[in-house]
Amino acid sequence: MASDVPEHDGSDTQINRLITARQHLERAVATVLREAADVHRLDICGTDELPAALSALESADYVDSEEDAARWVSRAFTAYPTGLLTAGASDLEVALCGAVMMLRSALVELDEAKQVGPP
Repeated sequence: MASDVPEHDGSDTQINRLITARQHLERAVATVLREAADVHRLDICGTDELPAALSALESADYVDSEEDAARWVSRAFTAYPTGLLTAGASDLEVALCGAVMMLRSALVELDEAKQVGPP
């Protein structure tokens, strides 16, 4: 079974990148959950799966389940800031959109940190 953890390249740089990326993901998850707590119109933010994805993210109890749930939230959140504003979204939905953008950025950083090779 292939692991998503890269082989150690002889330096701590790669491990440090992975640790930093995980920390950024943890902060992004916390921000998404904080912003989502006050949103009442998730229907304009994404697919019908968004509430379940957010619930899975909130209940994630270990690193892999948190990452999986974060990816689910990213897929289920389909709105863009301009679309939300056109749909009459409040500041709450727009703030959640910004938090999801941060989450996506953290996921990209994590994917890059998992790659074998120099930074």
